[in-house]
Amino acid sequence: EYNMLIKSSRTKQRRDDLTCVICKGSAYCHNFGQISCHSCKEFFRRNALLPIEKTKCLNKKYSCQIRFDIKHKCQRCRLLKCFQLGMCKDNLLTPKDKIAKQKRIEENRRIRLTKINHEFT
Repeated sequence: EYNMLIKSSRTKQRRDDLTCVICKGSAYCHNFGQISCHSCKEFFRRNALLPIEKTKCLNKKYSCQIRFDIKHKCQRCRLLKCFQLGMCKDNLLTPKDKIAKQKRIEENRRIRLTKINHEFT
């Protein structure tokens, strides 16, 4: 048990040292192919499948700074930076895929409940 605590604290320590490649904030793991913070991960997940033309640059120069301490980040420049630094949308689910996944989850849940009910009867 002591060894597990040491290993756990070392792992946590290493993760605290990671920096998001997009906004330079604190990061804890790889998301979509890059080390990124939760905020940038969720931003990418929500926006990566959108046509880039539908996003707008705040200053129309396409050179906005994207940092964790800037409250209102430019959506277009942030998304472009995500792609430029190697974030990959291949693992994102399309709306159709999300519906199919939810149906599989519900079906598996129904099968499990039916199986449990049969075990107790």
